[in-house]
Amino acid sequence: MSPQEERQAPVESKREADRKSDPNRANGTEPAAGKPKKRKKSRLKLWIRISIPFLCVLFLFAGMTIGYVYVGKQPMSDIWKWETWRHAFDLIYAP
Repeated sequence: MSPQEERQAPVESKREADRKSDPNRANGTEPAAGKPKKRKKSRLKLWIRISIPFLCVLFLFAGMTIGYVYVGKQPMSDIWKWETWRHAFDLIYAP
């Protein structure tokens, strides 16, 4: 090939080269099915599995506190005492 022909030959763009060398691409043009989406789904499921129980416990505690302080007209400092919660448990589950 002459030097002039080398200059005129189409140069593969970096984007095309990356596309061909990317292992996540099926035929060099399309992404392989499942790999990127699977990671997003697994992260979302993990976040849900961690956050939902935490939020449930948090809202349970907040609801019991609101009920004790505002509905029961008791002092806010009593919610940090173990005896208060033990008494509430005994009232609910007493035989």
